[in-house]
Amino acid sequence: MVIAEYRLLNDLVYNKEHLDDSRVRESIFSSQPARSLYKAICRLHDDGYPITNASLLQEASEIDFNVSKVMVDTVM
Repeated sequence: MVIAEYRLLNDLVYNKEHLDDSRVRESIFSSQPARSLYKAICRLHDDGYPITNASLLQEASEIDFNVSKVMVDTVM
């Protein structure tokens, strides 16, 4: 993942309202792990769960087993 993807994903974790921005969608992420993390963040927000390192890793790993703890830690 590129640093810009990490920064945007971090912003989405802490600023849920930015998920409503029409420019933010899965297709803007260039790497599969970033797309998986984006989907996980959306699911957690939609389901009302707090986003922690553990919850994000669990949700993202269910979507894509290539998402690592290091990636999640970098996003958070």
